[in-house]
This record gives sequence, C-alpha cells and structure tokens, in this order.
Amino acid sequence: MQIRTPVLVASILATGILAHPGEDHSAEAKERSAFTKFSKKDLSHCTEKIKARGIEARALVRRAATVQKARQKRSLSTSL
Repeated sequence: MQIRTPVLVASILATGILAHPGEDHSAEAKERSAFTKFSKKDLSHCTEKIKARGIEARALVRRAATVQKARQKRSLSTSL
C-alpha cells in the first residue's frame, strides 16, 4: 500500500506533462495579457446601473433578513 501511493501520484503528474509535449503557450499568454491589460477588473463602471435598479438595496434587505433568521435560530438578541 505504501509503495502504490508514490507511484500513483507520479503517474497522475506525468499524465499532465505527457498529454501535450512541446506545445508552446506563449501566444496564448500574450493574447491573455493584451486582453487583461484593457479589461475592467471590477464593477465600478456599473455603479450607476446597479443603484438605479435597486440591486444594492435589495441585497441589504436580504442580508439583514438572513442575519435575523440566524439570530432567531440560535436564540440570540435580534435587536441591533
């Protein structure tokens, strides 16, 4: 049993290495880098739309209700 584990791990790791030998990923890396260079990584550009739709307000109400249920379930004080 003890000998099988290292052999199993080595064979799993070797599978990933042998699956596509000699493949060059530099073109894909450059393309990904170019995309992420100009893409927005947060939702700050959507802030006005989110507020206009009331998404944040609904989320606050939903979260408060979840907290209330959790407090009641655990017999904790529900007044904040």
